Amino acid sequence: MKKSPLQIAGQKVLILGTGESGKAAAELAVKSGAEPVFDNNFQFSVFSFQLAVLSPGISINHPRIRELKARGVKVVSELEFAYRACAASVLAVTGTNGKSTTVSLLGAMLNKGGIRAEVLGNIGVAFSRRALELPASACAVLEVSSFQTEAVDRFRPHIGVILNLTPDHLDRHGTLESYALTKFKMFARQTKKDCAVLNADDGEIMKRADLVRARKYYFSTEKRVRGCYLADSGVWFWDGFSEPRFIVSRGGIKLPGRHNLSNALAASCVALLYGVSIEAAAAALAEFSGIKHRLEFVRELDGIKYWNDSKATNIDSALTGARALTGEITQILGGSDKGYEFDALFEGLPANVTRAVAVGATAEKLLAAAARRGFERIAFAPDFKTAVETARDLTGPGGNVLLGPACASFDSFRNYEHRGDTFCGIVNELKTEN
Repeated sequence: MKKSPLQIAGQKVLILGTGESGKAAAELAVKSGAEPVFDNNFQFSVFSFQLAVLSPGISINHPRIRELKARGVKVVSELEFAYRACAASVLAVTGTNGKSTTVSLLGAMLNKGGIRAEVLGNIGVAFSRRALELPASACAVLEVSSFQTEAVDRFRPHIGVILNLTPDHLDRHGTLESYALTKFKMFARQTKKDCAVLNADDGEIMKRADLVRARKYYFSTEKRVRGCYLADSGVWFWDGFSEPRFIVSRGGIKLPGRHNLSNALAASCVALLYGVSIEAAAAALAEFSGIKHRLEFVRELDGIKYWNDSKATNIDSALTGARALTGEITQILGGSDKGYEFDALFEGLPANVTRAVAVGATAEKLLAAAARRGFERIAFAPDFKTAVETARDLTGPGGNVLLGPACASFDSFRNYEHRGDTFCGIVNELKTEN
């Protein structure tokens, strides 16, 4: 898909946010002949700029951002800014859970198929950092969050994917409907020349499917669809016209858990639509074992297995991780508040989650919700190290300690990676009690 390069030479570009996205946007501005001006405290003079680039952490509805827009300053997200500069094809994945796993697997499939692909975006390396370096023959595989789609007006992925929709980031978006519509903005400028890949098993997605104008494909673990589906203990692809094609047996997928079957189906559908061979897709599925901080096995000590699921930053993701494990589980819960109650968490925990430890800014809310729902075996920890040690003490041989917090990390950590690395460090320092 041909796009015009950025036309910002000689301009001052306001960069709002000084994290990875902001720094990458500033680097892109310099390479495009512009002068970036950082402002993290909203001290800017609104008359000095024609363009402002938002980092994901700053809402488009912030009063000062509204002021910028009212005075004629064009406000775009870092995602939009990078997209305008990039000549490569764009494949984009959004959804509440599973994005990082899916884009990582998709990138592996594309590379296995001989296509130059780089995994960028919300997964860690900002799109802006690589936008100018990717040629038209390459592919940018993007993890896209709702924060990034708030301020887009040209962004148009050649293939867009939405994995699932459950309540998340309600502290920012307010309602599930607002959150969902922000996610669906990713598809708004697609045409019949593009493809959208939707989860046919997700009711919240399917009731909004009419918002999508691209050619629609689906993935499902429950029924045959045009796209990728699970049947007869294997993964199949059907384009809607010719006979379905077998990709791989269920046993040929290395990723654990039923939720990862869904992620594998989504990635396979995109890869095959983009031209990857079935053989290359199957080979990638056989090799790919997952990503760091997503149900990552840390170690076994005194018969107890420790799992890092720090990326489980909402209720649905935390439940998904817990349901993927066998044996009794002590789950470490808590972090920064995203604006929801935790009754649904304690209602949905599988029976083998027999104990929990609450820590962080949401500890009191977790304890209150547990009491309301009759989940009695929950302990309070005053700090994260104590939480890990308490979980160990509550768990017997054959059991699991799972960091599945159901919360963001910003009360005590820079991000979920920092939290996960801290957990792994504490676990690896534990000594045997025998």
